[in-house]
Amino acid sequence: ASSRWLAVDAARGMAMLFVCLSHFATGYFAAIGHPERQLLTDRIAMVASPAFMLISGAMLGLLHTTRSAPQFAVVREKLVDRGLFLLVVAHVLIDIAHLPLRAGRLAWLRWGFITDAIGFSLLAGPYVVARCSARARVVAAVALSLVGWLLVIGWHPAHLGAALLKDTFAGPMGRSTRLYNSPFIPWCALYLGGSALGERMARRRMAGESSVRF
Repeated sequence: ASSRWLAVDAARGMAMLFVCLSHFATGYFAAIGHPERQLLTDRIAMVASPAFMLISGAMLGLLHTTRSAPQFAVVREKLVDRGLFLLVVAHVLIDIAHLPLRAGRLAWLRWGFITDAIGFSLLAGPYVVARCSARARVVAAVALSLVGWLLVIGWHPAHLGAALLKDTFAGPMGRSTRLYNSPFIPWCALYLGGSALGERMARRRMAGESSVRF
């Protein structure tokens, strides 16, 4: 019998379906002159990124719970490798793909993508999971979310470098220094919260209970 969790696979597939819907709508409806349809499909597909991050975090918690320390060390190395790939190689390739947009000669410096937030989370998540309990990770996720909101609302730096740093990690209030932005702090908080969910699922399954009921 397969050891895969069909519920997790199904959830991941649904998240990717919404990702495809979002990209299709952006490319298709904008090209044929129907921005109202693009707006509708964009709003429907907004569930994609949070779902994908939550599922990815759940997989981290699941793997940490079901693997021995040496086995999880291998998983951690793979996740760190993928995180660095997303932050460096994938970011450059996506930048190149966006060059035809011609948003300005130095616009590539202002592009931030969801893959950057995922890469940052893949670097931080495995080390937090190895050192903190599921409850502590939930507390950390809530605290990070609150800190992120406080920074957005209460910090308005005038210096360009500080504003770019704030927008990258917490997000902007009003006009952003970035053309696209997926701030690291709230996405990483969701990833850590998902890791606690994954650990809970794994422990229920090991106890012979349903892993998708609470």
